[in-house]
Amino acid sequence: MRTLAEMIAAAKAGGRSLTRIAEDGGLAQSNVSKFANGRNSDFPEPDTITGLAAGMGVTPREVIMGAAQGLGFDMRDPNAEVSEFGRRLPREVDQLTEQGKQAVMAVISALLAAVPAESRADDIAAVARAARERADKAIARHAVGQ
Repeated sequence: MRTLAEMIAAAKAGGRSLTRIAEDGGLAQSNVSKFANGRNSDFPEPDTITGLAAGMGVTPREVIMGAAQGLGFDMRDPNAEVSEFGRRLPREVDQLTEQGKQAVMAVISALLAAVPAESRADDIAAVARAARERADKAIARHAVGQ
């Protein structure tokens, strides 16, 4: 779950300036800037929520969830579908940097690409040995791209 500051950063990365977000949402730029910099210690007012949603092109619910996440509340949906393996990952994986998360995903993707679907139920140790070379290459590619 992204924080409100991360949502605003994503809108900016998508080409929307803080000025544009403020104008489209009917808000003062200083108000948007406060949330963009994560300097909010209070929950946004209802007009600010709807304004930010309009300015970023997201739903008010997303703004509410992002604001709560930014204030330290864990807003992940406990009913969201997670793979059996995903449920076994330690919560600390959420503390990885974005690059670290991408590296983990690259390894998993390389393993899955190396193993035909019909073989996945076979002896995982044998399959992992066969896929190790591809996983090592994916890790090396990611390390070079940093």
